[in-house]
Amino acid sequence: MRSDLPPVQTYTGHDGNPRRFRAPYVIPLSLDDHEILSFETPLPEEGRRSGWAAYLTDEIGFGQGAVLLRVSPCDQEPGAPFAIRELRLIADRPTSMPGSSLLRLIPWERIEAAVNQPSRRRALTELVSPFHHRPPDPKYPGVWSAHRPRESHPAPDLHLDVPEGYRKPDSFYADVAERFLQAGALNTRPAQDLAEANGVKPTTVHRWIREAKARGLLALPTDRRQEEHGDLYAECSRLVAEWEWHQRRIHLVEVTSTPELNQYRRDTDNPEAVDAWLARKSRQALEEIEPNLVDVRDRFRDLGLPLPDDFPDLDAEALARLAEASEPLGAADAPSAHGIDPTTEDTE
Repeated sequence: MRSDLPPVQTYTGHDGNPRRFRAPYVIPLSLDDHEILSFETPLPEEGRRSGWAAYLTDEIGFGQGAVLLRVSPCDQEPGAPFAIRELRLIADRPTSMPGSSLLRLIPWERIEAAVNQPSRRRALTELVSPFHHRPPDPKYPGVWSAHRPRESHPAPDLHLDVPEGYRKPDSFYADVAERFLQAGALNTRPAQDLAEANGVKPTTVHRWIREAKARGLLALPTDRRQEEHGDLYAECSRLVAEWEWHQRRIHLVEVTSTPELNQYRRDTDNPEAVDAWLARKSRQALEEIEPNLVDVRDRFRDLGLPLPDDFPDLDAEALARLAEASEPLGAADAPSAHGIDPTTEDTE
């Protein structure tokens, strides 16, 4: 069977004898190669499948040391996604090696997206030890952990040929999985990039991703973690849905013809006051929801779990910009909503 690994090459050693070697198997984590994964690639006759890779980044200069990651399946299920199972640091100069900040420096989610790209599965299967085998230690880490190619990579083509109709074939969802993981290896917002590249809403991309996972065409270690912490993910989904609903209602009050809000305007000749009252109600709800979202976010971080892609940005400045942009039209001049008798639905 054809191998996707670099070919075996021969060179003449210092003793005049021919020697065989393989270049590392490199997965870029940036388009300019300032971040890469460089996998140990044994010769065919060695029979080694260690799964060790060096995470190389400009943040750790050449000669400072190396960050080694061992990748293997996250469980014994057939086709189980690859996950980071072990981490080692080799410090050539301990005083210049990053301290506790190193763990925050490693892009765990992007690495797991990179190694789970379907197009790389066959090559990595030749390098990675099965789940239940104890892999060998990394061999000669200085050789492949110092391999730093400096070549630019073209941005991945994220365009999808979207079939007509609601039901779409497996081939489409397989394409979604590949391009989603390609984008996920390079940044932390792959769904947003995929949506922009295809002129659709991020919610549409999230729906495609869920279907790809349901069909077994997209698998990540985070899916296994989600099964273990289902209650936390369910609480997060509920809070995010409520947060988005109130943010959306604040925006909708700017459009007086919105059918969704006409029920509130039917029995009043003062829609501006109703709009102001609706916006105020939603802002009050947001003040209650956002502390709960912060608590959920902290629990995700404590457990080492990645936040869902649709988790809102709760940075204070971002929220302030959003609130300013969400100000309903004419709110500054709107008459007081005092005395308005809301419907039963409004008071719930």
